[in-house]
Amino acid sequence: MEITPLPCPFCGHEKIRVLESTQGEARFEGGDYVYSWCHMCRSRGPLAYSVDDPCDVSHEWAVRRWNERGGVKQDGK
Repeated sequence: MEITPLPCPFCGHEKIRVLESTQGEARFEGGDYVYSWCHMCRSRGPLAYSVDDPCDVSHEWAVRRWNERGGVKQDGK
């Protein structure tokens, strides 16, 4: 079952995207990262980094972290 991102907690916009980099653009050279962000206000969720294994970072992880509100996990359903 695919998890759905909640609307942006800042502007309420519902178009949330998940972006990833596998081109060595991450903070750690050669690493990969993934994060969710709001298309409207450009708010960004927490970054996930992976230096050794690109399979460690996932869209699901980015959406789950985006859906956390005030330290409380939400299911995004």
